[in-house]
Amino acid sequence: MQALVLDGFYSAAPHPEVRYELERQLEARKFAVETAVLRDMEVAPCRGCFDCWIETPGICIIDDAGRELARRSAQCDLLVQLTPLVFGCYSAELKKFYDRLIPILSPFFTIINNEMHHQRRYRTYPRLMALGACPQPDAEATEIFTTLVERNALNFHYPIAAAGVYDINSDQSTLASLLSDLLAQVTQEEQG
Repeated sequence: MQALVLDGFYSAAPHPEVRYELERQLEARKFAVETAVLRDMEVAPCRGCFDCWIETPGICIIDDAGRELARRSAQCDLLVQLTPLVFGCYSAELKKFYDRLIPILSPFFTIINNEMHHQRRYRTYPRLMALGACPQPDAEATEIFTTLVERNALNFHYPIAAAGVYDINSDQSTLASLLSDLLAQVTQEEQG
């Protein structure tokens, strides 16, 4: 199984131990892990031109790392996102990635849970795990983040999603436990 980890932090600090622990736990679950550090990649903002639906269906017209990330995210088994919480939302780097994901959806619509959403372009989509970091515990930001991840999971047809938030001052065992819990949620079928 393939896991794609998107590191949406603005700098390497304060989370190197988070990535190490995440990769360790993924590998223990037999995932091949690929990590994309978004701050080190050229990902242009979405132009909103919709050429990915009309001119080049399924492929963004912008030829940069964003195109390749969208392709790899559609082909992996587990998509993992690491991000600082910015008012309960993703970092700007991770938000640019999400904007560039629109080609993996069809331009046509369907009703899901009495709401209008884009139809699938592909038969399968990966599971989603998102981990946000806060400078201190923040219940409101945590609620916003978990709701955002749930909504994106619905919009992008991710069959299973789990979100968690950690305080950057958390000790190693607390962080390891949170990661273990989130991974158990998104790999529940393999375990059961």
